[in-house]
Amino acid sequence: MDDLNSSAIVQTAPRIFNIFLTCLMVFMAIIGIIALLLGLGLMVSGEFYDWVFQNLEVDDLSKAAGSGISRQTLMLSAFTSAIIAAAFFFIARLLKNLLKTLLDGDPFVPENIDRLRKIWIILALTEAFRMVARPMIAVMDPSDTMNFDLDIRFTSWFLVFVIATVAEVFRYGAALRQEQKLTI
Repeated sequence: MDDLNSSAIVQTAPRIFNIFLTCLMVFMAIIGIIALLLGLGLMVSGEFYDWVFQNLEVDDLSKAAGSGISRQTLMLSAFTSAIIAAAFFFIARLLKNLLKTLLDGDPFVPENIDRLRKIWIILALTEAFRMVARPMIAVMDPSDTMNFDLDIRFTSWFLVFVIATVAEVFRYGAALRQEQKLTI
């Protein structure tokens, strides 16, 4: 009986994760599009900048407007958010493709090694981009009291190394599988 329950869980969990990844992709696409449109609106129209501060009832944004946050700062922040949302969208898509091979019962395929490598590379590039973009945004807004410390998130870099290690484990597993197929 326990084997039957654990088998159902093993089959259900990837499907639930697949639904979660689909929702994450939709959410990241919406966030990315909104951020991109906001950045483009700020880039082409000064009136749009005024409209944002007049019509949005966000306390932090209103305080920022009162402190003189610049249009360029908001524009760069919006484009940075769009780029990061796009990166997470592509990571979710790669994870969905990886999960599909798991649901098909064959996760140790060469494509998954490439997918895992792409995931850790995208994560590393996104984190490096965030580390560079944050001080650039602060430099553009002299009224910002943000300090210019290098914001290194060790958990993000640890995750990059974990995923890189898992990619190598998959590479080794695929090589063993290929060797086993060639053994008579």
